[in-house]
Amino acid sequence: MDNDTPSEFEVQAEAFQKLKARFHHVRGEYHFRKNGIRAARFDIAILSPEGDLRLIIECKKKNRARSWAQAQRYGELTGLPVIYIRGMAQAQEAVSIVLGYLIETRLTEAYLQ
Repeated sequence: MDNDTPSEFEVQAEAFQKLKARFHHVRGEYHFRKNGIRAARFDIAILSPEGDLRLIIECKKKNRARSWAQAQRYGELTGLPVIYIRGMAQAQEAVSIVLGYLIETRLTEAYLQ
């Protein structure tokens, strides 16, 4: 194992820290329940002030990881958007990635508030 490469946890922690500084309702290791049963665990979740799940963020340790299966499954499960953060460089730009997504999808920042 390459100890110089950040772990998935470190990528997730960096993204979480950046997102938490910008958006107030951010949770890590978010346990999603459907019909009262735990259905999934998301790396990072952005919630509305009322606690409603708004955006799911999954983190991968390398930028090379290109599987979309997890995002598709989570999207189908929740009906909500899923964004990937891949690698430490993207983790450091997590806020820009989320804001870019909102612009691309014609959502406003109010969607997260």
